[in-house]
Amino acid sequence: MAALPLLAMGMQNATLRRIGRSGFPSTYVTGILDTLGHSIAAVLLGRDLPRNSRIARNAAGLWLSYIIGATAASAGLIKFGPVILAVPIAALLITSVVLANGGQKA
Repeated sequence: MAALPLLAMGMQNATLRRIGRSGFPSTYVTGILDTLGHSIAAVLLGRDLPRNSRIARNAAGLWLSYIIGATAASAGLIKFGPVILAVPIAALLITSVVLANGGQKA
């Protein structure tokens, strides 16, 4: 069911980048996949290896963090129930306080 909207978003990103209308992904998650695919293809074709290798590593690392986060959140939800939502809420609050203090610890 989700495959068609994901396909449409991926095609949107690739098309907009190709025609030069967008220098950044217009749909974030599929945009990162589009960036990953584009940079891997460029590496395989030997184009600007240092730059495209770095971009591919960064995009793959971001996707790995999505997978780890989704797995950890799902496991936490199964084990602890909705109370597990306190963890990311606390992390966001702490981050907000630190950033509000100019990066200094509260």
